[in-house]
Amino acid sequence: MRARGYGRIINISSIGGKLAAPLGGWYHASKFALEGFSDALRNEVRSFGIDVVVIEPGGIESEWANIAVEGARRYSAQGAYAGFVKSFSKMQGSYKQPGASVISDLVVKALKARHPKPRYHGGRLATQASIVVWVERNRELVPGKPSADAFVYFMDEPLTTAAVLLNFIAPSR
Repeated sequence: MRARGYGRIINISSIGGKLAAPLGGWYHASKFALEGFSDALRNEVRSFGIDVVVIEPGGIESEWANIAVEGARRYSAQGAYAGFVKSFSKMQGSYKQPGASVISDLVVKALKARHPKPRYHGGRLATQASIVVWVERNRELVPGKPSADAFVYFMDEPLTTAAVLLNFIAPSR
């Protein structure tokens, strides 16, 4: 790619590389690392005409949820984290996830773009997660008192973009 003076590297990460949920430290650590690696690589290869793009899937119809729930139950369902496991398990089975084409379409979009964005996200809760990350990083611009623990809201009920914003922006009572 350097010799040709152009190219495109696409890394598949996750919205789990933007924010972390209980029980997923190992997963989130790997995705945060991929996000950081991609940012550093983008800065290193930009001058060679090489783009680095990160695709950040949210919930997608796949085996991931069943594997994650099974692992959470096996290792954490007894003891201090039992409540988290119960909420996590309930949440994973209660929503219809979009198909994988949502993500493959983003890959195609990133490949075809003349000037691709550094990141593309799609899938269930991906937009809401991006809003949560923005609010957390820009607290001084948000009226009210955003809660650092607002992710618990993800565990208890379905979200819309408005619900996420209201959860962060509504003043504490």
